[in-house]
Amino acid sequence: MSSILDEQLRFMALEQNGLMKSILTLGISERDLTLISQRTDDEQIKKIANLKIKQLNGEAINENINIFKNLPI
Repeated sequence: MSSILDEQLRFMALEQNGLMKSILTLGISERDLTLISQRTDDEQIKKIANLKIKQLNGEAINENINIFKNLPI
C-alpha cells in the first residue's frame, strides 16, 4: 500500500516540476521515467519518456560491453 502512495506522491512531484522538464533532467531515473510513462495521459510525453528509457538502457548495455571487452581473459 505504501508503494502506491509513494508512486502517487512521486508522480505529483514530477508533474509539479513539469513532466517534460523532468524527462530532460540529467540523471533522471528509469523508475521516474517509467512512472511518467505509465501515469500520463499525454501520448507525446509518454513516447518521449519511453525513448529516454530506451536510451538509458542502450547506454547501460554499451557500458557493460566495454567492461566485458576490457576483462583480462
